[in-house]
Amino acid sequence: MAEPTGLDPVLVFDADSSRINAQIFETLTTLKEGTASEVVPGLATSWSPNADSTVWTFTLRSGVKFQDGTVFDAAAVKYNFERWRNLPPQLQGRAELYGSVFGGFGDAGIVRSVDTPDPTTFILTLSEPRPDLPIALTVPVFSIASPDALTKYGSDAADANGASEFATAHPVGTGPFKFDTWVRGDRIELVRNDTYWGVKTHLDRLVFKALPDAAARLNAVQAGDVDIADMISPRDSDAVEDDPRLQLLTRGSCNSGYVAFKSNQAPFNDPLVREAVGHAINKSAIIDRFYGKAGTPGWLLMPDTIAGYDKSLADPTYDPDLARKLLAKSSTPNPAVEFWYPTDVTRPWLPDSQGIFQAITADLEAVGFKITPRSATWTAYLKDSQSPAYGMFLLGWSCDYGAPNNFYGGAFGYINGKPNPRYEYASAEFTAALAAAQATPADRQEDAWARVQSTVYKDNPVIPFVHGASLVAARSTVGGYTPSPVMVEHFAGTWVAS
Repeated sequence: MAEPTGLDPVLVFDADSSRINAQIFETLTTLKEGTASEVVPGLATSWSPNADSTVWTFTLRSGVKFQDGTVFDAAAVKYNFERWRNLPPQLQGRAELYGSVFGGFGDAGIVRSVDTPDPTTFILTLSEPRPDLPIALTVPVFSIASPDALTKYGSDAADANGASEFATAHPVGTGPFKFDTWVRGDRIELVRNDTYWGVKTHLDRLVFKALPDAAARLNAVQAGDVDIADMISPRDSDAVEDDPRLQLLTRGSCNSGYVAFKSNQAPFNDPLVREAVGHAINKSAIIDRFYGKAGTPGWLLMPDTIAGYDKSLADPTYDPDLARKLLAKSSTPNPAVEFWYPTDVTRPWLPDSQGIFQAITADLEAVGFKITPRSATWTAYLKDSQSPAYGMFLLGWSCDYGAPNNFYGGAFGYINGKPNPRYEYASAEFTAALAAAQATPADRQEDAWARVQSTVYKDNPVIPFVHGASLVAARSTVGGYTPSPVMVEHFAGTWVAS
């Protein structure tokens, strides 16, 4: 895994941090182990909406305590929701997923009130319908933290990178493990929470090591230095399968890798330039070289495993001659652009960041682009790709839950009434279609989400090229580990045989 960006759940955007946070903290609702869309109780035992899904009532578990000994109750949930809603402006950019789910912060968002009629009842009132709220709240971003710890350790005094004493040294939740140590650049250690309200963990200690290099991860699990190695390169899958000491596990594909643009910047504000990129990339060659059996071509933001995927939208063909013609007709026939990629991260949609970047660069240069390479470390990349400096960049989306809104609303939903600054995709047609789809009950959503998909497909704010399977290698002694398609496993039931 890569180095986590922080342990204040609402301020992180990456799977490595979220996986650790999911051991320390818990959410009101959660996903059944091994699924992307089956919602089960978490800190809430039940929930129900009013007729138009603008008022949600949650019944909370009794007898739960935070790891600092304070009581979990409706007041604690209220504190967290009000904190998220009223985050200081300098932290709102870090809380991108909260902003996209709830439309922004303060009065610019859709959260109107949070009420607590008794210690086990929490009522959330919204200004717009959200039929999918229970599945959205499964994301670790919406973990409930100890109000005492948040206050004591200065969570809202975090710096621009989301770092605070709470986020780096004193994260406190209700989960089965609690924080012990963070050795920067090396590891984070958690220990069993002996006061946990649920079934106690088999493991007394859980260590997450930062090993950004895929070969180093494979070597570590082969040597027995780690028990589970994440993000195994597709090229190493045969070696894992042939090793009797190891087991190869897959999470499946709930992601998309793409070339992204700032759609308000020249030359990418010209639809012909964005369309040319789509026809210039040789997806099949890239998948054969870097993904093998772990990749499938992508052209929509979400994979076809997600309910509501629009099969009527065809793959734009690899056609470099057409790409050249589109550029010739565009406002910038020979665009000279900077193209960014991250240097120290592995994702199912990006198993070899530099190699994939170089392959796409070669495809673009072959049709007339003049590329200046730019790169940054993953932590800086996530933050800085929201800035105007990143006009074109490699990125992807690993789903937080398996539903269209997580892909399309998560990436392109307006925050505080403005386009997501990562993409600057401003489209009245899209925002109207998205709002309609978000408000449509689940049993009538297919047509509504088809309109969202067709709008993005036509506008090309990003150019998807792959959906990648995530491979995990574990020692044969590991049991009780269930890979998650959303890349956030819970290790409470995991054990290691002696």
